[in-house]
Amino acid sequence: LVRMAFALIISVPAPSTSPDQPFGTESVRESAKQYADLQGLAGRMVRITATEALIEAPVNSIVQLYAVVLQVARGAGEDFWLIASICLGLLSQAKALVELENKGRVIQTAPLHEGGSFAYVVGGGASTAEFGLLLLFRCAEISARLTSLAFLQQTLRQMHPDAFWPHLTMVACLCMSSGLLAAVSFLTSPWHLHHVVATSFTFPGPLLQPPRAKVGMTSALTHYVIRVAETVGVWAGIYKCWPGGDGQAMSAAHQLDVAAPAVHQLDVAA
Repeated sequence: LVRMAFALIISVPAPSTSPDQPFGTESVRESAKQYADLQGLAGRMVRITATEALIEAPVNSIVQLYAVVLQVARGAGEDFWLIASICLGLLSQAKALVELENKGRVIQTAPLHEGGSFAYVVGGGASTAEFGLLLLFRCAEISARLTSLAFLQQTLRQMHPDAFWPHLTMVACLCMSSGLLAAVSFLTSPWHLHHVVATSFTFPGPLLQPPRAKVGMTSALTHYVIRVAETVGVWAGIYKCWPGGDGQAMSAAHQLDVAAPAVHQLDVAA
């Protein structure tokens, strides 16, 4: 995209004018067309950057985090770099979300009946203290979301070691969360369906706007009420189902694994 922008800039020659020959209508039309092309290209670059920050980065982070939770075999020193990569990914996602607060940044557009669109939400600007607090909140939001999904899937896999469906727990939870928020978003307009994937991880909108303003798939108030309920439900299920938890929910295979050391000690004693 950068190469396309550079080629677009140098491809249009400057109109040949002289002091006694001012710019003509064709020159103005050509400049306006070039400016519109550059605006469209800038919009495409923003969308690609947002996709990388709000979708690809959390997917990479949750895969790496699940590798830590799963305790897969790794070489010496790989744990440090894996955790460092996770932290770096969380910081990059949090910074990208905080950038939505920048003053003058267009966040959403609403379609007009006569065609085109109207930019109705812009960043309000954040002070240094607000920026730091928002960065901490976004890091906590992303961390809570990813860890809850990773531990839920690992818990179900331990309960049902021979079944395949626990391997799809995180994907199923993300799909159900996106579907629920999309269904709620249809109750009010405008619709921002391009956020349907990103909203399953975090709230893809500014937080310094009024809480009832629809600056994402839903308003911030609606989003966080649903997300808090989801997170509490997930951790309650993990606590009940985790081996040794209050529910003592353990599969037969796991119970045999736990009892194996005791049986081995009896064999040695015999």
